[in-house]
Amino acid sequence: MATFPYNDSWYINDLFFGWIFQALKYYRKSPPNSKNPFEVPDIAALGPAEKILKSHWEKELKKPKPSFFKAIFRTISKELWTCILIVLLGNLLTLFQSVLINFLITYLQKSPKPQYEGGLLATAFIFTSIFSCCFKHNGSLKSLMLTGKIKNLVAIMVGEKVVKLNNTIISEQSVKGKIINVVSNDMEVLELTVYAIYFLCSPFVVVISIIIIVSTFGPAGLLGIGISMLHAPLVIKLGNVTMKIRLQASRIGDKRIKMIQNLIEGIKIMKLYAWEIPLLKSIFAERKKEIKTMEKTTVINSGMHVLAISGVPLVIFCTLSLKVLIGEELKAGEVYMLISIFYITHLNIVYISTVGANTVFAFFAITTRVTQVLTLKEHEFSIDHDNEDYSVVIDEATLSWKDIDKTNDEDNNNTVSTLLRRKTTTRECLRNISVSLQPGELLMVVGPVGAGKSSLFMGILGELPIVSGSISTRGSIAYASEDPWILAGSVKDNILMGKEFNSVAYDIALQSSDMMKDLATFKNADETLLGDRGFTLSGGQRARLCLARTVYSNADIVLLDDPLSAVDAEVANHLFNDCILSALKGKTIILATHQVHYLPQADKILVLNSGEMMFFGTYNELKEDAQAREILGDLAFREEAIEVKERQITAKVLEVNEKQNIEEEEITEGAVSMKSYVKYTRYGYKSMFFFALVVVFSIASQTCYVLNMFFASYWSNQKDQENPYYFEFYGILLAFCYALCALKTYPFMIRYINSNNQLHNLALQSLALTESVFFYINYNLIYKTKKPRIINRFSKDVGVADGPLQHYLNDTMSTTLAVVGSLITIIIIIPINLAMLPFQIATWFLLLKYVAPIILILRKLELVARAPLLSTINSALNGLPTLRCLNLQEMFIQKSNQQATEHLRSYITFHVFIRFIQLYSDLGSNFILILNVIIIVAVDGYISPTLAAFSLASSVSLLGVSSIWSKNVVELSSNMASAQRLLEFSDLKYEGILEGNDKFIVSKGKIEFCEVSMRYRPNFDLALNKLSFTIDSGLKVGIIGRTGCGKSSILQVLFRLVNPESGTVYIDGQDYMKAGLHDLRGQMSVIPQSSMLFVGSVKDNLDPFHKHSDDELFKVLEEVKLKEYILEYDKGLDAEISGDGVSFSAGQRQLLCLARAILRNNKIVMMDEATANVDNETDRLIQETVKIKFNECTLLIIAHRLRTVIDSDRIIVVDKGSCKEFGKAHELYRKKKSLFKTMILNTGPEESEYLRSQLENNRC
Repeated sequence: MATFPYNDSWYINDLFFGWIFQALKYYRKSPPNSKNPFEVPDIAALGPAEKILKSHWEKELKKPKPSFFKAIFRTISKELWTCILIVLLGNLLTLFQSVLINFLITYLQKSPKPQYEGGLLATAFIFTSIFSCCFKHNGSLKSLMLTGKIKNLVAIMVGEKVVKLNNTIISEQSVKGKIINVVSNDMEVLELTVYAIYFLCSPFVVVISIIIIVSTFGPAGLLGIGISMLHAPLVIKLGNVTMKIRLQASRIGDKRIKMIQNLIEGIKIMKLYAWEIPLLKSIFAERKKEIKTMEKTTVINSGMHVLAISGVPLVIFCTLSLKVLIGEELKAGEVYMLISIFYITHLNIVYISTVGANTVFAFFAITTRVTQVLTLKEHEFSIDHDNEDYSVVIDEATLSWKDIDKTNDEDNNNTVSTLLRRKTTTRECLRNISVSLQPGELLMVVGPVGAGKSSLFMGILGELPIVSGSISTRGSIAYASEDPWILAGSVKDNILMGKEFNSVAYDIALQSSDMMKDLATFKNADETLLGDRGFTLSGGQRARLCLARTVYSNADIVLLDDPLSAVDAEVANHLFNDCILSALKGKTIILATHQVHYLPQADKILVLNSGEMMFFGTYNELKEDAQAREILGDLAFREEAIEVKERQITAKVLEVNEKQNIEEEEITEGAVSMKSYVKYTRYGYKSMFFFALVVVFSIASQTCYVLNMFFASYWSNQKDQENPYYFEFYGILLAFCYALCALKTYPFMIRYINSNNQLHNLALQSLALTESVFFYINYNLIYKTKKPRIINRFSKDVGVADGPLQHYLNDTMSTTLAVVGSLITIIIIIPINLAMLPFQIATWFLLLKYVAPIILILRKLELVARAPLLSTINSALNGLPTLRCLNLQEMFIQKSNQQATEHLRSYITFHVFIRFIQLYSDLGSNFILILNVIIIVAVDGYISPTLAAFSLASSVSLLGVSSIWSKNVVELSSNMASAQRLLEFSDLKYEGILEGNDKFIVSKGKIEFCEVSMRYRPNFDLALNKLSFTIDSGLKVGIIGRTGCGKSSILQVLFRLVNPESGTVYIDGQDYMKAGLHDLRGQMSVIPQSSMLFVGSVKDNLDPFHKHSDDELFKVLEEVKLKEYILEYDKGLDAEISGDGVSFSAGQRQLLCLARAILRNNKIVMMDEATANVDNETDRLIQETVKIKFNECTLLIIAHRLRTVIDSDRIIVVDKGSCKEFGKAHELYRKKKSLFKTMILNTGPEESEYLRSQLENNRC
């Protein structure tokens, strides 16, 4: 960690950032990383400020309308006024410098000239220049340190609020989105706080400017101030129009991102269904709309830029004209004093104050949103913990996911839409449930999909409002949710969850949850780092990791929400026997499951259906219940007891070449290449001649701007100042200034918008059409993450390209020309200044070569440092029940506080160096200014006073522009990295020809694999090894085998997601390698294991391109028993599958995927573990529908549930990528040493007996 001697350094050292040199030396030897940013200085420390803020917020909460703005303002008011005073002092010194120009020119016009007076004026001018730079940059740094402090204080307050929130509030998608936006997007607006500080200084600056101008130049000078102030309402109006257009663009952009999210997260489905091109066309159409709105903002922004830049010559022209017209004489000193002051005040009024005012108003809006978040309803435990006789007692409890108060408010509203909404909202709620459990009892909760099993757990945890009745528990509770809750951190951290390490308990937890063999495959064992939500793990691994956590917690009551569905039969047996019955023996266990063949082992059984309790009692009592038999099916009631076979754990150590360390943000290594700039520019300009023409306009615009300033000097030196010639010529120059500024600004910006459009489309098209393996290699199952990094390329990086990159491209071009123009002017007037140019260039070179690379790394580190805090808050939002039942609130708060401090360290370090490079860029320009003023004062008569004034004014303008230019160069390089990442995507290789020249028609559906070998990557083992089999058309074929045997690889090869390394596949006698990819995939259907639904309407999910009528869609929905459910929603097929719209259970999602396959009506259909995660009733429905609808199709079924494929026409047993057995099921079972027979026997006595009976029935 680098030291930050800010607390101990004296103020002059602070002004010049003298202590940075030591840090610069340190970072040259040890490049910045996450461990060595500066320590947080005392003035920015979060701890003391947090206490003060909480004190003020508690006072606000006692008021009828609490205001977070008032609380945060009282907390930071002292530091805020300090920033304002320092920045104001810097601005006042700049104004004083303008006055000194007048005094210097007056001195030069004297005869004789007192040398001491010239020396004093020159010294004052030099010191004023130096200290004005120091105060401005020091004030800006303090402002940014205050900004970082505010951002992280808000994050801490929101983080602490999150762990207290009512779970019913969190279930509302808009609330969760608001919380995340408050601590992410909203806080980014505060980056413009420096402008707000300048805005607050503006009234003082303008008043003092008026006093100086009136007392020196006369009342005519007020006209210029007035014209500048008249610009302000226009600029604000244009800013409001721009904001509205941006909101429109944001809505279009949100829709585009949603479509890209559908494409990327469902890329496997898109490729399997050959939907990439139509969806790409739809996305490109949305992007075109977005670009159209951006073009409108470009017109307005160009106009605002012209008003800001060309407005300075306008106010000078009007003021000088008025001065002459009222009969007063122009004097060179006064004119250049006026020019310098107008340059400051006009930019302050027109640009800086406008942005600053918008920032202040935005801050009001942000604090209002923070107030809304901090006043959300908090969690209130309604569970009694004083029960003495039972572990869990539920007495006539009725629970609702909806807030009770809101429900009561709607009771009087009996409209049809309200009744429908009330019905769907309470669908998974529980009514009149009564359960009692003794310590150590095992309760199994069973029922169809949507019965209310998960709601029961939420009720016991106290996360759902109790409408009536009561719930009481005794002892601590551990909870393993259906969607496993994994935090970003190591495997070990996710098991311990802040508890002390106990090696014996830890080993038991790992062994019983079957995690030992997984740890053996990880290079870093239990120290392997996991990404947020554990997306690097399989579903089974995540479920078993959470199971290990519950075992280690040693809680009295254990709630397990269907952990057995995520694993195969053998692993499920191990978990049930070694974990639930052994490691958790003596605990009160409530297990929700679809695996009803384990019911005989339960002490008590609860059967739920549509929120109603259908049965509660023992297994023997359950067997006599007719309703239960109808709900659960026959398997649950076979007489044989289950004897779970103990399994010997054999851990096969796999070689892992790469550490599973998932970073939260991708960092592009190295600087952006010039090739990237050229390629990016060519996308927009097409011809470099046009780009050269825009550069010529830019040079001409800067030249015209300088001529405007020079002509003011020339005019003031003439005796016939009232001659109309001067008015006319200046007017023409002014017109050229406006015209050339517009000609350089608009084409420059609009062409780069076209660059962004082309880059976006090419990158997305290349990504969508590249090889499937790319997504696995680079993003490791990206479709399982909450917000995949690959999608960030088309949200965040495209957003950077559309916004900041455009700004910095234009500003870098403008400031570069301004710097060059000022240098040329100064050197032409006083050629000896050329001697100082090497020192100026050397300063820039050293700063850009040695400091800028450090800044770029620090910028990336600052971006990376944001992610853990956002991830922690997001994780808490997603796992509040688990977090609270394990009493992890304090650990979470401490973790978020630590992450906020880590982010603040990176944030401050970055801004310290960015201000350092700006300050010393300005101080470097002082070399020329110092020499300039010394020559002008010391060498009597060297140049005329008029040219001396022009030279001094140019030197002063160089100071301000120099620091802005250096910052622009650094920021341009940083933001260009976003475009470079998109450029890398645009170069991705296509996976193959989409449509072949020869017709490829699948008319029958015969499939023949001929010696097919395939591996996913060159250095990987073969996934398929000389696989051969022939499936005649119309057959139903089950494909089975152990995990990792190559079952799903058959799907990959059949649909050419991965091409064979050798061998080929013949479909209806045609070599499928000669077919276009879309020709092939478009004539086959698939029902995948992962029931991928898109963010959009039900209709979009069934028929994305609306090729079918509503009647056809309702017909297939009726066939999969979803029609009535969809009709319960007001919008029917147009109801959104997200937020407050349609909510599908796992089984219903799979039924919707089945409906897609039915709509396609293809001859070949493949089911990949399609019923692995559904209950028996849904499984039966899917099987019946498949049998009817795909009766004449060639049907391939990949499954690990043998009952799913037991009635197939043929069975393929795959092992180590080869077809080991192929034939009819009953024939394979009769063979000696049959793998198929072994797999049946391994399912356990009861299941194997059921499978044997099915074989006999099928044979007959």
